[in-house]
Amino acid sequence: MKQGRSNKNPPKGSRGSRLVAGSKRKPRRKPSVRTEKSERDGSRLVESRIDKGLGPTREERLREFRAVLAMLWLSVLIFLLMSGSVLAFQFWSFVEGDREETSVPEIVGMQYEDAAVVLEEAGIVLRIRAEAYDDDIEADIIIAQLPAPGCGVKLGREVLVDISLGSRNLTTPNVIGLDRNEAITQLESLGLSYRFLNPRYSDVAEVGTIINQRPPMDAPIALGESVELVCSAGPLSRAFTMPQLEGLPYEEALLLIEENRLVVRRVSRTYQPGAREIIVSSQYPIYSAQVRQGDEVLLTLICPTSYQSLGERSVRIRVTVPESAGSVQVKIVVQDRYETREEYLAVHTGPTSVERLITSYGRTTVKVYFDNRIVREETF
Repeated sequence: MKQGRSNKNPPKGSRGSRLVAGSKRKPRRKPSVRTEKSERDGSRLVESRIDKGLGPTREERLREFRAVLAMLWLSVLIFLLMSGSVLAFQFWSFVEGDREETSVPEIVGMQYEDAAVVLEEAGIVLRIRAEAYDDDIEADIIIAQLPAPGCGVKLGREVLVDISLGSRNLTTPNVIGLDRNEAITQLESLGLSYRFLNPRYSDVAEVGTIINQRPPMDAPIALGESVELVCSAGPLSRAFTMPQLEGLPYEEALLLIEENRLVVRRVSRTYQPGAREIIVSSQYPIYSAQVRQGDEVLLTLICPTSYQSLGERSVRIRVTVPESAGSVQVKIVVQDRYETREEYLAVHTGPTSVERLITSYGRTTVKVYFDNRIVREETF
């Protein structure tokens, strides 16, 4: 028997044929190895565009473009600033370099006006840096300068100076015999304040003329202190008989006092049951006494009992500023059961009258001041 054919080509479907055929196939892809992060976070379900090889998105490209543009603008701005600074420095150097130099003269100890002339002739500008009081140096004297004398500066530059305002310790000037306004001007020019007291009658001085002052002339006084002044109220009128005020209503008594140019100094009130109106019960000076214009009058009034209650009440106060007083500051202070208050404050020029309706509680005292000097007091 013939031996069978050699098994060079195994039949299809056999294990050998599968091995031969399998040798021609590509090797199977090995499973991807997970990193430690992937194992910790889990496999990523969505990969980024870069992982997929698709490149940046439109928004990412736009952000990159904006960043580049901002850097470009910043570079241009820095360049312009540096260029401007260099040009400004070169221009300043060019302008200043062309100016001539001069030596600063010494002006310490000179009057301000004289120093200004000296510096102007040297081509330099004078400017005040500070002003200070000095007990040993007169006013308007240069006490310091900058730059120092002998320094070289460009023409047109400034020299800073300190000026003395003089001493704070002054002597009181003599303003007796001056008009009211002239005395005020002189005191203010020296840095002193003033306060007018009640005017006095004078047979020799005209109305408004200063007839007395305190402190007196040449007395030591500090800067800013007040000088008390007394003006003339004109010639002293003849004495006359004090009119009868007792038994008159309060308003009529006030009118009679004003007609005779007397001054109400104090008013006291007593309360009487059954009284229907306010009546003057006593007066000082007494009736028929010899008085002069400007003398003070003290009155005692009888008032209805309703005024004695501790409830709210209203009283009308009338203040007269005589012509001889000139311009004065009128102040009305009210003190009642609960408080002390400033009811009125204004400047008036005589002759004029001021009326004020005052509301208070309980016992009330009203004080009237002319230039902070009490001229009238009422208690009710």
